[in-house]
Amino acid sequence: MRYELIILDFDGTIADTLDEITRAFARGFAHLERPAPSHAAVRSAIGCGLEVSISRLAPDLKGPEIESVVASFGEAYAAQKDRHTKLYPGVRPFLERALEASAQLVVCSNKDQAALDGALDRLGVSDRFLLRLGSCAGRPRKPARALWDEELAPRLGSVDLTKTLMVGDDLPDLGFAAAIGCDAAWARFGFGDPTACLARSPAHQLGTFADLERVVFTGA
Repeated sequence: MRYELIILDFDGTIADTLDEITRAFARGFAHLERPAPSHAAVRSAIGCGLEVSISRLAPDLKGPEIESVVASFGEAYAAQKDRHTKLYPGVRPFLERALEASAQLVVCSNKDQAALDGALDRLGVSDRFLLRLGSCAGRPRKPARALWDEELAPRLGSVDLTKTLMVGDDLPDLGFAAAIGCDAAWARFGFGDPTACLARSPAHQLGTFADLERVVFTGA
């Protein structure tokens, strides 16, 4: 097995959440009597935290308005209860095979911690992960090296970064891999901009989770 520690992003990597997020943004912007953003616009805006996504979708919004959208988005997202979220094909078999091979699995997302926990529970994969790390007040976010130093490394103990793989679909994931010095696998089926992500020269490109199985278990 080529990699012993596998860190996986959530949105756009193990779960297709685009419709879920777009619906919640529609509610959030409706609160300010603004039109709902398109799936394409949301796809290009997400990945760096909710406030940043809102600013990308509506650059003219100011602090109180952004806070209003954050609150409305959160209420809508929670009410939806992940009804529009689904695991990508091949995720469950990969997780099972990785655990059988004694790999350590971590999910590390810039998504709100409560939302991440709820989604993993409802998708029935929460117990597959040794750690489930989302965003919360005071916690660094990907791609910051501090997230590794302050949160992951102390909980994981001794880690061989040459046998660690960061799997994600967007720049924060690829940047995080570079920051901690491990290989990155870019999930090109996710939400990241292909030109920008390829410019980071990830060690692996994934079209499906079958590709990830080959990378992890055969080194192909």
